[in-house]
Amino acid sequence: MNERMLQSLVQRLDVLERHNSRLKRHRSMILQSLFGTQRGWLADFDWQDVGPRFLEPIPDGKYKGFTIAKWLPDLVYEHYRLSGRHERTGRPPSILVYNFFLPA
Repeated sequence: MNERMLQSLVQRLDVLERHNSRLKRHRSMILQSLFGTQRGWLADFDWQDVGPRFLEPIPDGKYKGFTIAKWLPDLVYEHYRLSGRHERTGRPPSILVYNFFLPA
């Protein structure tokens, strides 16, 4: 997908947004997914490239030693699956892109 095609998709989405406010909630998610995956981004980066505080065990208190590190990959994959995107790549399915960017 080249920049001209991406701009065309954005323009089509702008037209659709005037008619369907529901699309406004999903616009940034879909555009970010398209932009990122076009440039080599993968959903795996969301759990591999996190701050150390997400992975370090809690140093003291009631939950001392607890860390979400072992659950983080599954949480990220589930987030993408539930949002309609491919759980490993983060890319929205073609039908979702088609429905969001082409006039009915």
